[in-house]
Amino acid sequence: MANKYKNIVGTAFAPYVKNQFDQRRKVHKKNPRTSKEILYLTNRNAFFRLSSAAETTGASAPTPITTAKIPATERAATYGPVDMTAAIDEANAEQLKRFNDSFTGVIAKDNVLQGGTVIAGEKNSTTLRKGFKQTYAEGTFDNLGLQPMPGITGITIGTGGKWQTLMQADIEFICYNLDQLDIMSKLYMSLGVTCFLEWGHIPYLDKSGNLVNNPTNLDFFGEKNKINLIKSIDKKRKETDGNYDAFLGTVYNFSYQADKDGAYLCKTQLMGAGGMVESLKINTSFNIDFAETNKDEDGNAVNFNSSLDNALFSMSELLRGKGGDNAIYKSKKKPSSSVATTNYFGKVGKDNLFKIITDKKKGTPEKGETRNEKWGKLLNDIYGASTYTPFQFKENGESGTVEYKNEEAKYGNAHQYVTGLDNTGLSEIDTDFYAGYANHYTDSSGFFSWAVGPEESVTTYITFGHLLALINSIGIFTESNTPEANKTNIFPVLYIDYHPDNTIINLAPITATINPYKALVPFVANTPYDCFFAPLNVNGDQMKWYQPPSDKGLKARNLSLSNVKNRINSILPSETFIYNKDNLKGGKLMNVLVNIDFVRDCLRTTKDSDNNTNLIEYVSKVLEGINESLGSVNNFRPFIDECGMILRIIDEKAPNFEAIKENLVEIPTFGLESSAYDASYQSAITPKLASQIVIATQASGGQGIKDFSEDVLSYQSLNAGVKDRFATYKYPAITKPPSSTNIAAAEARYTKSLLKLYNTMFGIYTANNDDIIITNSVVTNMLSPWIDLSNTKSKQTCIRDKSQKKNNSSVLIPLEYTITMDGIAGILPYNAFLIPNNRLPERYRGKVSFAVFSINHAFDNNNWTTTLRGQTLMLDTPKTIVDPKVTAADSKVTENPNNENPNQSSNYPKVNNTGTTTEDTPGLDDSPTGGDVTDNTPYNEGQTPVFPKDITPNSDDIRLTIPFTSQNENEITETYEPYKDITYKEGNLTTSMLRIGFGSETVTRRGQVRKVVRGDIITKKEAYDDLERLLSTVTKPFVVDKLSRAGVDYYKLDKKMQVVILDIAYNYGGDHKTLYNTFVSAIKKGKQALIDELIRRKNIGGGQIPSRREAEINYLRG
Repeated sequence: MANKYKNIVGTAFAPYVKNQFDQRRKVHKKNPRTSKEILYLTNRNAFFRLSSAAETTGASAPTPITTAKIPATERAATYGPVDMTAAIDEANAEQLKRFNDSFTGVIAKDNVLQGGTVIAGEKNSTTLRKGFKQTYAEGTFDNLGLQPMPGITGITIGTGGKWQTLMQADIEFICYNLDQLDIMSKLYMSLGVTCFLEWGHIPYLDKSGNLVNNPTNLDFFGEKNKINLIKSIDKKRKETDGNYDAFLGTVYNFSYQADKDGAYLCKTQLMGAGGMVESLKINTSFNIDFAETNKDEDGNAVNFNSSLDNALFSMSELLRGKGGDNAIYKSKKKPSSSVATTNYFGKVGKDNLFKIITDKKKGTPEKGETRNEKWGKLLNDIYGASTYTPFQFKENGESGTVEYKNEEAKYGNAHQYVTGLDNTGLSEIDTDFYAGYANHYTDSSGFFSWAVGPEESVTTYITFGHLLALINSIGIFTESNTPEANKTNIFPVLYIDYHPDNTIINLAPITATINPYKALVPFVANTPYDCFFAPLNVNGDQMKWYQPPSDKGLKARNLSLSNVKNRINSILPSETFIYNKDNLKGGKLMNVLVNIDFVRDCLRTTKDSDNNTNLIEYVSKVLEGINESLGSVNNFRPFIDECGMILRIIDEKAPNFEAIKENLVEIPTFGLESSAYDASYQSAITPKLASQIVIATQASGGQGIKDFSEDVLSYQSLNAGVKDRFATYKYPAITKPPSSTNIAAAEARYTKSLLKLYNTMFGIYTANNDDIIITNSVVTNMLSPWIDLSNTKSKQTCIRDKSQKKNNSSVLIPLEYTITMDGIAGILPYNAFLIPNNRLPERYRGKVSFAVFSINHAFDNNNWTTTLRGQTLMLDTPKTIVDPKVTAADSKVTENPNNENPNQSSNYPKVNNTGTTTEDTPGLDDSPTGGDVTDNTPYNEGQTPVFPKDITPNSDDIRLTIPFTSQNENEITETYEPYKDITYKEGNLTTSMLRIGFGSETVTRRGQVRKVVRGDIITKKEAYDDLERLLSTVTKPFVVDKLSRAGVDYYKLDKKMQVVILDIAYNYGGDHKTLYNTFVSAIKKGKQALIDELIRRKNIGGGQIPSRREAEINYLRG
């Protein structure tokens, strides 16, 4: 399968996109040019077309029939005894059908917005209105004389939403009288109605460099199926070589404003088909009990918060097997001797799908019911109960196979299949993907590790991909193209891509889990095991470094050796998880086994105040558990595919992709070959990461530098050749003291901690250990050492690695490159591109590419431009060749020198490993160090501080401005002690003053306000109180008054404009009430004019604070 369509960071543009860049480059640099080439360069325009799926009717809704129109005596004589209730119901249904049939799409077809309005004909034909009589008309109701057609005046398209993954479009158009407004409001301003926006270039260059002058549209009105339409869009993009694009969305907001000449300035906002994802809950309940163990007197399921929870519980109960001999975790394994041993890890898959795997029943089934004793039967019951049944399982004796009901499920809803992209090499998902697993940890006697019953101490698993398939069937509501829904014409409102070969993730030096109570993967040593655990001698014949040689040496517990029995890998071989082809090596996220109890617990812990579990919040929580179990070497992020109907998951820590540079497109940003209009490079670093970078930059000596996390070291590699002359030598918080005795003690502590981690890992993957007990508390204590060691070793290449190939995985760091160029379609999120080395500073050359995370389209003066924002992706991450030494066999070090507690003093590097699916938000400290502070209450959003009596309560604009402005101020400085600040007046230095908190010259404490003085120390709550006071009583009144005097009603502006205007007035001038006339003029013209003014100031740089202006621009764009 082509790597370009996998869910990984750094894939190349599609071939047709690459070819289009090549064709444009050729034309731009050619000299002399042909007449066609000159026509392309000088006469290229953009077209855009908006169609509505609204159907309208002139009929009135029917009045329900409640009584018969024929008298009862006449009825009896004429019709005899009949059921009049049924007759009335039939009459009501008939008149309702006639009303529904009266809706037509005629008005929508006659009022497609394209250069005015055009008429959509059969297939994709279009009839233009011609001549004066067809393009100008009087209103029937609102006759203002001859008026032109309605028409689009502006379009912006980009990503938005809470996770910045949803496509959104703002379309502005004008209606010249009420008659036009009445029609346009039905078609384009009806909430929830689907609209179809198309745009493209006229003319454009095809793949052979020929000029195409007459592009065609898609047959929107002839298509009834969303998926087919989305496939047609992708096909059209390819046919036009990226010169056509389209967006299918629903109206989620609209507005119109009456102009003084009687016209109406209208705006409609569309959100992509996946717009409901941010509020999509998955814990709906249908009172179905698949386990048939917990029902109330009415037969409804109890003790489960959702059908998904009940299904997971039923799976876990069956896999536990009730402790009987048929339990799958008691699978028998025969060693070389004739004595059978119990593996305590088992699987129910295609070979035993319909085998009875439980021995004991709880309760008595009701008459006609049978308890599920077979995995295949339970799965059929679960998926068969759902409206959307993508597959069932066919029984063949004890074995079974999956039978797919639709092609999407056969390929795991792979996004390239659903959207019609090239799916060459995409394999059908095998039956074993839906297998169940059970695991049990015992001591050497075979007894259970806890003093509880056997069935409670067994852990059960399914694949992460199977969990997503479950959510797609019984957690997400469905839709149909017809009112008579059945299993053949039902599909989910959102597809989740769970194909195992699609989502490839970064591998830790050792692929293993430290917490089988959350996730489980096969053990694979990607780096030499002795290097990973050095200085522990894992190949030695000592159990502990101070013991004499014995038969029970550490070598007997070296999981990387073939003679060490690994019960997990015997059932779950490495090839089920490791992906290694197409120059790509990584792990298959969808094949990670997730603990069913853990994923059920996530359902409970992610519920909001309304008791709902959001889809993305839930998936993110599960991914967080997987990540920490595997060593926190990943950064998982769920996102909505650009088509808006597919949820995909990506690892922002790019996997080991050796060919990452080979097919990347280089986008010229300067010179004759360039079609770029604007390019910029800036950092977008969180305060938390920034402090680490500053420390690392100044760590000019010592050993401290190597102990920073990989993202910090990636910045350091970009800073090669730069040294701070004020740098000091920095060392880890815990290091080897100079005394030889203390050195031995430190080594002993570290080695003892390593030994505990080494033995825990051995215990997880083996069975019957007399000195290792694997409990939840044991593995939790090992979590931090495992994460620290995995991240440290990820930055190293061991000299004993025979391949001598370092891990080429790349970290995605928040240095953003933004480029605006001629419009182009087909670029996907996380595609990567290059910038020519001659347009990059020397220290960046050959080291960086840029992974796309935001794609925006804009239209200005009939030109279509595309703006890409890409985060820096290191092409060659920093690694160190190491030759770790092991502890000598004759070491005289005692087990615990100085009687120190090794669990409280580990020499593992102190690194920052977020590894979560969302970016950390800086927390609020209770109080700063020192100072006379008595009020330590942290600030909470929405909390009302105590202010003087003359301060009015907050409104929404202030509430929204507080987090926006505080974040912008934090990026410049974040201090709770006074600092000297320079005040600018339109770029001219005038004065300086003491400030504190969020750029304030005052302190607000316990309702009192005073000027800041030297020696002040405030809490974060006091900083937020002061910001809220200033915005409410200083900034906002000034803004409202100034705009009012300019003829602008502040309260009629949308909230985003209000927030940005308040931020501007707070930031400029130093007195928190400065709004320059150029801003006022832009505000009068509308949002786009304000954006343009901010862009102008951003480009000036210097005192304009470009990063802040960029934040305001992005906020306005959504």
